[in-house]
Amino acid sequence: MTKISGEALDHLDKWLTAIINDKTDAPLARKVAAHRPADFVDACYPTVAGPLVGNIEKVTDAERCKKLFPFSGDARLAAGAPATDDIFKCALKPVDPSDYKAAPTADQLAQLRQIFPEGVCDYRKAGVEQARLAGTWMVFKGDGEYVALDPRR
Repeated sequence: MTKISGEALDHLDKWLTAIINDKTDAPLARKVAAHRPADFVDACYPTVAGPLVGNIEKVTDAERCKKLFPFSGDARLAAGAPATDDIFKCALKPVDPSDYKAAPTADQLAQLRQIFPEGVCDYRKAGVEQARLAGTWMVFKGDGEYVALDPRR
């Protein structure tokens, strides 16, 4: 995995350095897109059978990666959480039978309310104490201060 991490960091360094060195007046978003290394792509890294333990292969075929590493989701996604997975503690709401595709029976509803006495996650709301992002592209000044770059620049 170290080789993969090193490769990713090298690509990222190359990309960010090219963006910084671009002195044109193009908007930042255009610079980001223009300087992305062509070989910096989504990939998966399965092990390769053979005498070298830990030997890996870089696979850039998304369909092959899906077959090698199938994703079946998790409980939060099944409960309606956003795929961003950025809610650490969800806001709660009472158990509501209309939230279920198949209406729970009275016994099932009673059991749900017993299991979740304080309620269930309401993913339509922001997480508890969740703050809005200060920005996507940040500049850190080195003294603990930071500013968000305007992506239109």
